Amino acid sequence: MKQRYFWVAAVLILFAAAVFLPRHVLLPRFTAELQDYIKEQFHAEEVEIDLAWHGSWSLLLGRVSEVEIVIADGSTAGLPIQSARLKAVDLRFHPWALFKEREFWYAGSEFLQISARVTEQGLNEYFREHVSQIQDLQVQAREGKLQVRGILYFLNVPWELALEGRLEIAGPTMVRVVPTGLMVEDAAAPPALVEMLYQFFSFNIDLDQFPFPIEITSILVDDGGIELAIEEVRE
Repeated sequence: MKQRYFWVAAVLILFAAAVFLPRHVLLPRFTAELQDYIKEQFHAEEVEIDLAWHGSWSLLLGRVSEVEIVIADGSTAGLPIQSARLKAVDLRFHPWALFKEREFWYAGSEFLQISARVTEQGLNEYFREHVSQIQDLQVQAREGKLQVRGILYFLNVPWELALEGRLEIAGPTMVRVVPTGLMVEDAAAPPALVEMLYQFFSFNIDLDQFPFPIEITSILVDDGGIELAIEEVRE
């Protein structure tokens, strides 16, 4: 009789552990470490994680069926990101690192996509750093184009300029700024000045600092900023 009670108690303990451990131990550890990982990789102020949780032990195997992550006030490769949404299907990680070392090590996914928003404020910060020769630089996103205004000192003379440009995908991780129109305060601006301005504003934004290989799939300039769509490249 005592032996039967022992086995019944053992089964109950195992059942309780099977119910308790995934939700109250494994899940909080995974969520906390993943949140820290995303904050570090994207220099984010806020990170929210939403898991498709089915109460399974898949976390011990280093797998999550589906996860959605919302990122606020971050950056990548120096480009300020106001907000981003990451969706991953069949996300994989190294469970030993998570539970032993308390670190999240990403190991791939079946599908991963990121949509990111860059505001005019973020564009201004980025352009002012990469086109520092232009003073009082202002960038606006309007009607599918970027509009840039500023002042350039050339031969000790201040020249007011207005430039329009578009953004195009130039490679898996590359966005190219392409000037499409330029106006200078004085119609008699020296050709060397015009050529210099086109060179200043013809540059690439390289988003190659993601923790996994990516491909930029679309870029849209709308009123007030730009929208980027990015997917992980499966190797």
